[in-house]
Amino acid sequence: MKPGEYARRIALNMERGLSRNQARGKPSKGEPKISALKAAGLLPKHRESTERKIYSKALPALREGKSLRQAAKEAGVAPSTLKRFGRERGVIHATEHRTLKGGKSVPSRFGPSGADEWHLIASDGPKGPGGYRDVPLDSHYSSMMGRYGAAVNSMQNYGDVSRLRSLRGTVVKDTSGATYTLQTDPAAIRAYFDSLSPEDYQDFMKTFYKAKGRSHAA
Repeated sequence: MKPGEYARRIALNMERGLSRNQARGKPSKGEPKISALKAAGLLPKHRESTERKIYSKALPALREGKSLRQAAKEAGVAPSTLKRFGRERGVIHATEHRTLKGGKSVPSRFGPSGADEWHLIASDGPKGPGGYRDVPLDSHYSSMMGRYGAAVNSMQNYGDVSRLRSLRGTVVKDTSGATYTLQTDPAAIRAYFDSLSPEDYQDFMKTFYKAKGRSHAA
């Protein structure tokens, strides 16, 4: 591989949210390899900068009633990129259609969709119950939470921590762009569960292994 191509790949992988060592193919202790992330479906298709622009600028613009083209311009991305990202992540949908000659209906206007709301356990503490807010996640990060829930279940019920180890360093982002590093230390997770009353534990579990529901788009 040419030096320029190698540097470009490193930069692209870092733009997807990987550390420099991960991007170089030499992850630090506790960090998953790129191949493991790909196999688990945890490697984002879009660059971190694109994701950040869409969540911080494009979606708020759509919520204000601006067109897809206007929202894309405010975010500094192509309209096609915004449309593709929105459909892949389930965060935008067509609100109006127009009929072409021949009777075919095509989308003419788009708006923001609601997001799945999750409780999660982050390395800086749980987010969700007990005064914490629910975390709205797009379809990509909701899929991560499904895998995380399965990993915690394997630990809790079968004493298998291998799934948790494979998720070390996993970061999820909510639809406002805030980031959370998932807690993968078995002792820390057990300690959190032990700190809950039976009622709080049941409430937490209701929306830990599956989404609580859809948040409002506005």
